[in-house]
Amino acid sequence: MTTFFYKAISSSGELTEGSIIAENREEVVNQLQANGKVPIYADIHQPKGKKLHRKTSLIKSHSSELIFEFTQELMYLVEAGITLDRSLEILQQGTPSTALQSLINELRQQLHGGQTFSQALEKFPGYFTPLYISLIRAAEASGQIARGLETLCQHLERSRQLKEKVSAALLYPLILLGVSLLSILMILLYVVPQFADIIAGFSKELPPETRFVMWLSQMCIDYGVYFLSALSLLLIIAYRTISSGSNAAWWDALRLNSPLIGPLHIKIEYTRFCRSLGNLINSGVPMLSSIEMASAAFSNGILKSEISQAATHLREGGRLSDQLRNSKRVPPLVVQLSQVGEETGKLPDMLLKTADIYDRQIETQTQKLLQILEPALILSLGLIIAVLILSLLSAIIGINDIAL
Repeated sequence: MTTFFYKAISSSGELTEGSIIAENREEVVNQLQANGKVPIYADIHQPKGKKLHRKTSLIKSHSSELIFEFTQELMYLVEAGITLDRSLEILQQGTPSTALQSLINELRQQLHGGQTFSQALEKFPGYFTPLYISLIRAAEASGQIARGLETLCQHLERSRQLKEKVSAALLYPLILLGVSLLSILMILLYVVPQFADIIAGFSKELPPETRFVMWLSQMCIDYGVYFLSALSLLLIIAYRTISSGSNAAWWDALRLNSPLIGPLHIKIEYTRFCRSLGNLINSGVPMLSSIEMASAAFSNGILKSEISQAATHLREGGRLSDQLRNSKRVPPLVVQLSQVGEETGKLPDMLLKTADIYDRQIETQTQKLLQILEPALILSLGLIIAVLILSLLSAIIGINDIAL
């Protein structure tokens, strides 16, 4: 048995929170519904909004998580037959984040002013992506807001899982690299200077590698702060350039052409594209509009440009698979399953299937890459440390021989 935390709407329309001990999430939902409550959250983790209570003004840094929770809870309420405006009012009252409360209040004001929900979302591009807005617009056109929100929840959850898998896989190598570099710095800043005092006065008899290590140590002591400041500034500039998506062609090319990272990066990009495109077409968005909107899922400008060119040629007639085949970096599986989907009339299903296949391949390839990266880091950094130590020991041994 596991403890599940929940948020639900009572029969009187009040928001209630608590915990239930149950076997699984479905049992929690059934218990709440049996008690006349509408569940809007049920998980083994407490609602993340509580964790952000002390930093409610920092919604931007947690926008993806908060928007996912907002979408999920809104879906539960709309599925229960509660009107959109009333659902937003309930969410506004139930969230502890003042920034999210303000956002929901702005959305409600837009609705009261005669705007549709999708038009209201367009006023906040910092929170809602073009894909998000397009799926809501398609759901409005079909009169199935709840279904559109459900599709969005599935898409956001898959995207979050993919991002978490990649981030978790890179965490250990980054920690290993950081600890190793710190160890090398400690040797250069504290160990080498102590040896330098011992072997002082024998600079002419010292081996070249020992003199180089001592020079490197002295440079770190004298100018280390300046080097560190310059490196930090370069990293900040690079991060902002890459995050902004502008003037980062070198970064896009580097990710695509790296021997080990390149193929994995392409699969991650096309996983997002295929899932976005499949969901858009399933929601009734026209093909050309779907491609243009789904291309926003690319973080790599080169791949995005190729897909945009394919969409341009598609306007002139022909099939999507034919245009994808002409692109340079589209994986063969995407082309093949797209062709099968077009021939069978099940293109969105095939696109979503492609994304699922790539999800599994990405996880497998990431593990294989780590199996290569981790020992390579350990060996290379261990070798550097060994060379530093041995260069000092060889100098001491050489001095002892001279004394004898």
